Amino acid sequence: MADEKKLLKIVRSLPPERVAQLIDYARFLQVYSGSYVEEADLEALDEALWDRQFADSADVLQQMAEKALAEHRAEKTKPLEPEEP
Repeated sequence: MADEKKLLKIVRSLPPERVAQLIDYARFLQVYSGSYVEEADLEALDEALWDRQFADSADVLQQMAEKALAEHRAEKTKPLEPEEP
């Protein structure tokens, strides 16, 4: 019971995005605690983690895309020439 109170106190002090990360980590610990887990549970956990990671990086990805497009429009890019096998 004391540990639960400590955990709740910590969670209440965190900003919302950190609480979401904490929940993801708790799910990870729950899934990989050594008990049997359904394949669907693993897939749901993986999907939630990917969604969170992409959501957290959306602004950075948008900035990178805008920079790449600006360089392309300014003709500062080269065509991709894949190597022959």
